[in-house]
Order: sequence, then structure tokens, then C-alpha cells
Amino acid sequence: MDKDELHRIEQEFYSGGKITWLHFLLADKPKIGEIIQRDAFNEANKIMENLVFRKNAIRSIESIHVYHHPGSGGTTVACQLLWSWKSKVRCAVVRQSQEINTVCEHAVCLRELDERDQNICLPVLLLLDDCNADYTDDLRWELSNAIATKKISPSVLCFILLICKLSHDPERKLRDSPSQTVAVTHKLSDAEKVLFSEKGVQLKLKFEPEFIITFVLMSEELNPDYIENFVKKVFRNIDHCSPITRLIRFVALLNCYIHDSFISVSHCEMSLGIGMHFDRTHYHAFVEHLSEEAKLVLIHLRDGATHISSIRIINPLVAKEILIQLSQNSSQGDIAMDLFSDKVLINHRFCRDVFLSFIRALLIRRNKVSRGDAVDTAFSPLIEHVSTEKDGVQKAVDLMTAAFMALGKDALVAQQLARLLYTNLRFEEALKWAEEAKSLLPHDTFVLDTLGQVYKKWFYHMCETMEDKNPSPERSVEIISTALKGISAFRASENKPNKENVSLNSSYYGEADDDNDSNKSRILMSAIDSLQMLFEQKKRQMSPRKSRLVNHFYLAKAKGLSKIVHRSAIGDPFKGTSNERKLKWLGGEVWKTQQVKELLKRVDGWTENGSLFTRGAMKDSKIRIIPQYYASLPNGNENVTFYLGFSFNGAVACDIEVKE
Repeated sequence: MDKDELHRIEQEFYSGGKITWLHFLLADKPKIGEIIQRDAFNEANKIMENLVFRKNAIRSIESIHVYHHPGSGGTTVACQLLWSWKSKVRCAVVRQSQEINTVCEHAVCLRELDERDQNICLPVLLLLDDCNADYTDDLRWELSNAIATKKISPSVLCFILLICKLSHDPERKLRDSPSQTVAVTHKLSDAEKVLFSEKGVQLKLKFEPEFIITFVLMSEELNPDYIENFVKKVFRNIDHCSPITRLIRFVALLNCYIHDSFISVSHCEMSLGIGMHFDRTHYHAFVEHLSEEAKLVLIHLRDGATHISSIRIINPLVAKEILIQLSQNSSQGDIAMDLFSDKVLINHRFCRDVFLSFIRALLIRRNKVSRGDAVDTAFSPLIEHVSTEKDGVQKAVDLMTAAFMALGKDALVAQQLARLLYTNLRFEEALKWAEEAKSLLPHDTFVLDTLGQVYKKWFYHMCETMEDKNPSPERSVEIISTALKGISAFRASENKPNKENVSLNSSYYGEADDDNDSNKSRILMSAIDSLQMLFEQKKRQMSPRKSRLVNHFYLAKAKGLSKIVHRSAIGDPFKGTSNERKLKWLGGEVWKTQQVKELLKRVDGWTENGSLFTRGAMKDSKIRIIPQYYASLPNGNENVTFYLGFSFNGAVACDIEVKE
């Protein structure tokens, strides 16, 4: 690798490109400059040391959370931790596009590779960058089952999940769970300011300041005034009518609202009227068509897996400021409409699915505080912003209508449009779009619910605006008909096919009136077995998250009605944050506490051909019990004891132990 190539690789990172393993490799050689280690890295490193070098693990699966501001280098911190521990533990990166079962299987194989004793293996550090909470929880669940199946000692640390998540308030996340979390913000500590100052001097000897602008912005703690002045300076003499400026508007719109969005170079070439190119050398031809302003704010990316070349704005906050300044001549609604109406971009085949997914997200994805967003929104942030512009609601309706057609009649866009219309009391139009969405997705719960909401809101509106307390028969029929249609839609929503929620009476346990009636006893036990089998068949078709068992009551040592105690009677035997307490419940630590041992009664039972049973009230009767974790059942037929919990899915065995 020659000097020019090394120079280019280093410059790409400091001008806004993503960190890669090549950067770490070259920095270790050293072929390029050392990468700054922020305070968050040192904090995460200490957490890792405490977990890995502890004599006996508290849990088999541990977590470290890295919450970070957009563009603050959170992913870099997580990757640095992975790189620094690569020789001490086994490391891997998890991609959410992979099935959880596959990821779990690979993680277990990685842990046991070339090992003889599964209780003396190096732990596996798994990086989950920007994976959603459901995916992370389901992966933890599958890994827990794998550990239980292999009968690995609970005092052995098997997996560490390094969870890197975007957040608009990382410091609050740190306060919620200080023992497992690090926060990466735009603000620099005094020690970090010294490091950035020294690094800045080194970089300015190699590069012009405008070519390491992301590093310069970080050194300024991404100060809003600095960003505003930077954008004003860059676009001072920009031609607002040029195709390049139009392209910058599109990229800024996507980057402002959709995290990690981009536009492929192929799309850019089509937009600018440049011929199609297929090798890396032609990227320079594309760059030559860019204005000086575009070269300063756009960064070129190349996906290592797909080899797709793309561009984005150097930082999300810069994208937001560009959108603000460039929308002074064209509003965000106009920019979005221009994008959705551009048939060249919409119909371009290369990387089309990804491009359309970004456009779809612009209209459908709502902000959620639970996902790390600053506030909850009723509609997508773009639609909410457009609604505040002049003639905003109609402009938002026109925008979603255009997107509906551009995306090939997308049902969920039609559903969101119906929601927007009924929120603004335009019920007839809302009904039209809700029916359109239903025709495209006739069995979707959310679509059917939206149809019901249209009728419901319309019914309430009719009642509230009714001037005459004694309406005419025709008007009464119209109001009642609207209510009945709403009820019908809601019922259809509840009864949709393949619904994952299991009926509350999946497993009913009753009492025989006559203890001596053996025939009734056989019928009852047969019914219980049938219900259990039916539930288990349903459970196999459900996602891991939906199939989890939640116990609301437990069998206690007391007598009479006091024998059944609510989950709250156990109290909260653990200290710490809610997340830490949740992990201790999931890890089974609750069953080892003295409080639980004194309160709950252990029940005798036995395993038979992979099933768990306990004695019924009748002679020779047996009741099948659902294990909390199927993997916790012993391999052979054994006598066991367990705590008995009661869920909506039936009786559940917790903390199963083989009798000595």
C-alpha cells in the first residue's frame, strides 16, 4: 500500500467516513496516525476487565451499553473496545439482517472452537451496532437457551453483548444503569480536549483543514453556532438552481431524518446525467462533476459487504443545518415532493430497494423515546414539520399521495395518510385511504385498526357536532351505521389470521366435583393434556418474544387462599437499576435468594420423554407442566423439584433441579 493510498484512507476517516478494521490495523503498524481513545473507551474497558477477570461470573450473559449522540463517535468507541480485546476474548460483529437462530449457532460455535471443555472457554464479545431492542432481547434469550441446553455452569461467563445505540440523551441512560453503560457525547472532557488539540496539530501538517472537517467539528464539540457559520461559509455563493445543489438537498433531507441513510453513486450519476460506471476509477469522474461546496460536505462510502459506493453528508447535524439553510428558497415539503416526483431516481434499478426503503421511512417512521429519539411523535418528523408550513396539512397529504404512487402503492403509506386525514377531521378521504390500505393488506392488524379508528373518530365527531338533540331517523341511522362499521373493523383486527397473541384460556385447570368419579378425572386430565398440546403447537409458530412465559402468581408454603401469591409478594430482592434487576430475574438469580426460599414451595415432579409432570389430586393422575425454559429440563428421565408459577398459558415450572 503506497503513501497516497494510506493518505486517502486516513483522510476519509477524519472527513466523516466510518471507522473500519483496516484503520485499526494500519494504526497499529503504525502506517497512519493513532486513533484517539475517548474517555468512554477507558470506561468501557474497565467494565470489560471487571466482567472478564472476575473469579466467578454473576451471569452467563452480560451486557455493555454504549449510548452516543449522532456523529459523536460512539461506533468508533465500540469498535476500539472490540479491537483491543481481540487477543483476550473471542470477538464478532452481529448484523441484524441475520436470523437470530443463525447468529446464536455461530456464536456458540465460535466460543467452542478448538476447545475441549465447554466450561473453560474464552467468552465471546458480540458487537450489536444499532440493533433494535427486540432483536437484542431475542438474541439474549436464544443464547440463554443454548447455555442451558449444554448444561454450562452458571458461574461461567459465556457471552458479552456490546450494544451500541444512538441516543439523544446518553447521559440519562448512563444515570439509569451506571455499572453497565458508557455515554459518548459531543462535549469533550478536559483530557479529551488536550488529545484533540494535539491530534489537530498533527493532522494539519498532513491535510488542509477543509479535508478533515469532521475532526475539526468534533474538536469544536459540534457547537451549533460553529456548524451554522461553517455551512453559511460553504454555501455563500452556491447556485440554488444547479443539479448539484438539488442533489445536496436530497441527501440532506434523507440524512437529517433517517439515521445511516445514503444515496448510491449510481443514483447520483443518473440524477446529474452522468453515464453509468462500474469500476472504482470512474468514481473520480463523478467527483469531478461536483461543485467545491459539495466536495466539502459530502463523504464517499463503500460498503464492504455489498461493495456499493454511496454518498452522505459528513455529519447528521451538518445535514440538518444544510437543510435549514437550503430550504429558505425551497421548503422541506417542496424538496421532498421534488424527490418523490423524480422518476429517474425512483425507477433507477441499481440499489433501488434500499433507496425506496429510505423514502418509505421518511413517511412512516415515527420518533420514539424508547428508541433513543428526543421526543415521541404522532407522525414521521418530516410529516410533522411539513404540517407546520403554509398550507401544511394539504401539502403533507399531497406529499404522502405522491409517495404512495412512487413506492408502488404502499399499504402502510396509505394507512398513515388515513391517520393524518382523520386527525384533521377529513373523514371521507380518510375512509377512502383506509379502505385502500385494507385492499392491499387485508389481514394486517394495524391497517384494520386504522379503519376502525376512522369510523370511531367519525362517530364521535358526529355526536359532538350534532345540533339537534333529537336527530332525524336518517341521521340516527347514519350515526349508528358508522359505529357498527367501526365495531366490525375492530373485531376483524382482533380476529386476524395467524395472530401471535395466544388466547387467555390456552390452558384451563379445573376441579372435579366428585373426587371418587374416576371417569370425570380421566376426561379432565385428557382435556388438560389436549389444551397443553394445542398451546405448544401455537407456541412453536410464535416469535421468541411472543412465546415467552410471564408468571403472575406462584405457589407458596402458606395454607388456604394464601397459598397462591402474586409476583409482587416476592418484592424486589435486588438493588440497582431496573435494567440490572431485569437481568437478574432473567438469569434466575431470584430463585437463589433467601426471601424466595422462605416464601415459595418447591413441588416434586418428574421428566418423561422430554416432558415435565407432577402428581394430580386423583390417584395415578399426572399433570403436565410447562417449563419456563425447555432447555433447563434434564437430558434423561429424572425426579425433579421446581417452583410452580401460573401464567395465562398455564402452570409453569421455574428453577428446575434434579433430586439428589
